Amino acid sequence: MIQGARLYVILIRDHVLAATLLMTLGQTPTASTSMPNPLKGLGLQMGMPRKEPPVDFATKFRRSEPRLIIEQLAKSLGKTEIDQRTVLAFLNLGLDEVEVEFKNKAWDNDVAAGVAFHICTIYSLARDKALPDTAFTSLTLQLRKDLGTKAMAELAAAEKQAIYEYALGMSVYYLTMAASAKTDDQRALVKAKCEGALKTIFDTSIGTVVIDKNGLRRTKPKTGG
Repeated sequence: MIQGARLYVILIRDHVLAATLLMTLGQTPTASTSMPNPLKGLGLQMGMPRKEPPVDFATKFRRSEPRLIIEQLAKSLGKTEIDQRTVLAFLNLGLDEVEVEFKNKAWDNDVAAGVAFHICTIYSLARDKALPDTAFTSLTLQLRKDLGTKAMAELAAAEKQAIYEYALGMSVYYLTMAASAKTDDQRALVKAKCEGALKTIFDTSIGTVVIDKNGLRRTKPKTGG
């Protein structure tokens, strides 16, 4: 699996201006994506006991070309048309790099892998903690079961692809913001955004999320007193 640090080194190396633009946009009130977040609420199914067995291959999909929602995502992140074009090129570059690695491991076109990459990315940045490759692999296999519901199996391929693209696209966005952060305030902003992204996915009232080499688990919520 491509490491987050390696990915944003690749992105920053030849695209310093674009990376700086993403950091600049990230500090503006209009920068938070206005498009619906398809990851919201998915965490309710993760790391929780379930009665039904997973549906085989429920998270896999047959992809369409070109990418379905990356242009919309770029428009929601950029302020001007020029910004949006730059962000679009940057997001596509990042997804290209990730998907090369995904194809080598047969993780491509899989909602579980896309969401696992996103969760590992935002968890690592929010906690300022590097995760081993085994965390991604374990989490992907876990999410194939946790997200392998009948409802997921019945989603149209385009809906699955939208979840997958959003997860990877926002991961690239956060990673490049982190790579171009130069000040303590900028680094704090990235951590806050990633913490917010975690809270969007997971309901922390039913337990704190912990990710390690074995995947995702939940600890019991703290009680007062």
